[in-house]
Amino acid sequence: VPSFTATPSFGPAPLHVTFDASGTTDADHDLLTYAWDLDGDGQYNDATGVTTSRTYGGGDVVVGLLVSDGTFTRSTQRTVSAANTPPNVTIDLPATAPVWKVGDQIDFSASATDAQDGPLPPSAFGWTLTMRHCPSDCHSHIIQTFSGVGGGSFDAPDHEYPSHLLLSVDVTDSGGLTSHAEMEMFPAT
Repeated sequence: VPSFTATPSFGPAPLHVTFDASGTTDADHDLLTYAWDLDGDGQYNDATGVTTSRTYGGGDVVVGLLVSDGTFTRSTQRTVSAANTPPNVTIDLPATAPVWKVGDQIDFSASATDAQDGPLPPSAFGWTLTMRHCPSDCHSHIIQTFSGVGGGSFDAPDHEYPSHLLLSVDVTDSGGLTSHAEMEMFPAT
């Protein structure tokens, strides 16, 4: 199972990135070989070994890792974004986490700016309202999602206690980088 980290995976150019595939696993514990596509051309001929590095001048590059155990070969990819940074997102409403009761209307909104794109439009936003139910071990129920809106409202749902709401927003810039913000909201008991 190929796996690698890219540190850092985004930032100002020139961006020096270190790649580490030590998280790759093999169920049979076979000897593994590594081949890297560091320039995004689809050819795994830029480096070998568990670790490597490269400096990128600008733009997005899809970096690939090809791992073989002598019998099977698998690959994985991730994007490195030189001269791009993720957006900054702030949940504006509710301004503070409200204490809610079933049926309360709760308004929500967020704003986001990006160093490369400026203020981001509502189409960049994706919201998730989740019920976190925690009788002993917590588990989650997605209540509702809202796509392509900077804000809106929802009615607080009914659910057995102990539980609370988690409102989260993911904002994606034109370069594909995403930022996340969330707010926990607890019920009036």
